[in-house]
Parts: sequence; structure tokens; C-alpha cells
Amino acid sequence: MTAHSEDREYVIARIRPHLRLLIWPSFVAVAIATGYGLGFGLLPESWMRVALLVLALALIAVLWLAPLLFWLGNRMIVTTRRVVFEQGMITRTRSEIALVRIHEVTVRASAIQALFGSGDICVGTGAERDLVMRDVPKVALVQAALSELVQRSAVAIGRQPRESARWR
Repeated sequence: MTAHSEDREYVIARIRPHLRLLIWPSFVAVAIATGYGLGFGLLPESWMRVALLVLALALIAVLWLAPLLFWLGNRMIVTTRRVVFEQGMITRTRSEIALVRIHEVTVRASAIQALFGSGDICVGTGAERDLVMRDVPKVALVQAALSELVQRSAVAIGRQPRESARWR
């Protein structure tokens, strides 16, 4: 038996938060490295230089590596059947919503997000809470694609009983 192309699930998009979230941590990492370089030449004792290196590495881990891991750990996957939200690196949380369960797709954007063309996508299922993906790049395009996929899945589900009834 062959599967129809409608029966297969295809990945439409894999979306991470907007790269803008890593701009300030990167500037801070450069400033820390610059400060370390300047301080290394000014400190007379080798133990002071080692202490400065340890401090610089700790600051880079907290102020650059942590935001990078946060950015890498959050993503939204849109397929032809569902939307998957994944969050976290150490403790992973994964939420899946079938497109047929989605009632609304809402976009919220702050002034800075709007300036960069990003925003927050809220996927409403009618359950107690909406699932939110923060700082989605090209948010208008993502919203349009999600809305179209939701509409197609609703039409496909609405059409199935009539097609099945015709063949009985």
C-alpha cells in the first residue's frame, strides 16, 4: 500500500530565537578578553595573572556561555502535522501540539523586537495556557505559515469523513 503525500509528515521550519539575543553577551565577552589582556600586562605577580585568568573565564562562562546555551537550547519545529517546542539544555522540556488542535496564532512584539522583525509567537489551543516561543525571527512570515498550515489541516480533517463516506 502506498502512502499519499498528505499522510507523510514533513519539517517545514526549524526556528531558534533571534540571533540578536547574542549581541550583548558577545560584546561583553570581547570586553572581558580586552580587560584580561590589559590587566595581564599590568599585574606584577604570576599568581595575580592566574587569578585574573580564572576571573575572566568565570565571567565569560556566566555572561557569554550561559546565554549561548540558552539560545541553542530553545527552538520551535514546524511540521506539516504539528508544532514542537523544545526548551533547555540540561533539563529538556518538549511540548507538541497537533495543528488540528491550534485555534489561534498570535504575535506580540516589543518596540525592539519590531525593529528587528522578530516577536513572540503565541499558539493557542483552547487549553489552560498558550505555548509561547520568544523572539522568533521573521515573525510575520512564521505566523502566516502557521496560520496556513492550521487552516489546511482543519480543511483536511473536515474533508475526511465525506471522502470516507463516499467509498462505503
